[in-house]
Amino acid sequence: MKGLLRLFCGLFILSLLFSLSIPSAFAEPVDSTRQCSLNLQATYAGEPVTAMPFSLYRVAEVSGSAADFRLLAPYSTYPISLDGLEGEDWALLAQSLSAYVRADHPTPQAQGLSDAEGKLFLDGLPCGLYLVCGDSVSQNGSVYSAAPFLICLPTLADGSWSYALSAKPKLSREENNVSLRVLKIWDDAGAESARPTQIAVTLLCDGEVYERVILTERNSWRWHWRQLEGGHNWSVIEEPVEGYSVSIMLIDDCYCITNHRSSHVPPPTPSTPPNKLPQTGLNWWPVVGFGCAGVLLLALAVVAKRIGRRKEDGQNVQ
Repeated sequence: MKGLLRLFCGLFILSLLFSLSIPSAFAEPVDSTRQCSLNLQATYAGEPVTAMPFSLYRVAEVSGSAADFRLLAPYSTYPISLDGLEGEDWALLAQSLSAYVRADHPTPQAQGLSDAEGKLFLDGLPCGLYLVCGDSVSQNGSVYSAAPFLICLPTLADGSWSYALSAKPKLSREENNVSLRVLKIWDDAGAESARPTQIAVTLLCDGEVYERVILTERNSWRWHWRQLEGGHNWSVIEEPVEGYSVSIMLIDDCYCITNHRSSHVPPPTPSTPPNKLPQTGLNWWPVVGFGCAGVLLLALAVVAKRIGRRKEDGQNVQ
């Protein structure tokens, strides 16, 4: 009996190691023939923001059981990368992408306005990775803006792909006049000599060129714009720098432009597993299987213990 118990324990450990080594091996692949839908809810402090324009840009295809992404044109020509993104990296990428999208004016996959309840429902969307951008809107004497974000349609939830999703964009309220700054950050330790002596940064107002400035060591790689008119979509882009990829993050009123040293620009279009994206669920089949196995092992242990006691009692009687 002890040998049988050891055998079951060994099989249980092997199955556990196998499941941990290939956690997505049994995930169903994305059905790229299905269409998706997205329900947006635009609210600020619990109040709906109406007539806010939203545009959806399909920046990458998604396929397979591990959400393999392939950047689409023209987004594949931007100095961005989908490699190794986790958590806040996706928000950073969304900000960078939105700046280039507003400058490039690609045709959105879908667009619309939020209704009286702040809702916008969009359907008939092909599977893919989407950039969601909202334009500023005035309401009750205030100006509201939406932070861009990325969302994968479909998204993995509870071990299966969900093709109908809801999202709540992050809204902010602006003053009549705004002040913006830009700061250049270099991520190229050990290759400082490869940096250019200057870079060009363009300030965009509603996707149109407002001003072009040159950043150098002399101005500490920074610039400050004061008294800009509120109620507009302000953004900055950087002219491509050879050998570097770029990410743009807005922190308070400062656009932080980071150049990452790379072998070439644009970088390759790698695959990113779905667990790198924010997920709402996990695969539960291993939990059920291992729970049953654990119950079976416990029962075998109890039986083995009882048999052992009976043998001991029989020997004592003799």
